[in-house]
Amino acid sequence: MIPGLYLCHRCRSRVPRAEIRYSKDGSQLLCLKCYGSQAAASSNKKRIVATDEDLELLSEPAPPTSAAIGTSASKRVTAVHGEPVEKAKRGTYLCSNCRYKFTRDKDTRIYPRCPYCGKAALMEVTDVSVKDLIGR
Repeated sequence: MIPGLYLCHRCRSRVPRAEIRYSKDGSQLLCLKCYGSQAAASSNKKRIVATDEDLELLSEPAPPTSAAIGTSASKRVTAVHGEPVEKAKRGTYLCSNCRYKFTRDKDTRIYPRCPYCGKAALMEVTDVSVKDLIGR
């Protein structure tokens, strides 16, 4: 193989680095010709177009439900079918192995692991002031 040339996964031709691209899913190297045909094929997919009547229905506000009255709107999310849904409680965690800080749902059933290094040594980060810690 000549140095500086890449093999196109689809047509098997050897092209220089300037003419090679990754596929849409990022798993294959394609020449510009094959990449262009892949892009054209994905743009020809059937698209759903909303009518003016659909847009009018979407723009009308939904009537408030009895459960949503008297609660703050910032803490509630309304589902598509009109019933109020509580936001998921999220917690901030810090990996004691690699010091990566991230957030995730507190009520998840998945075993907690660091998404960066995969270790299970996590600490929950809380908003506690120094005065609260020393007891003043």
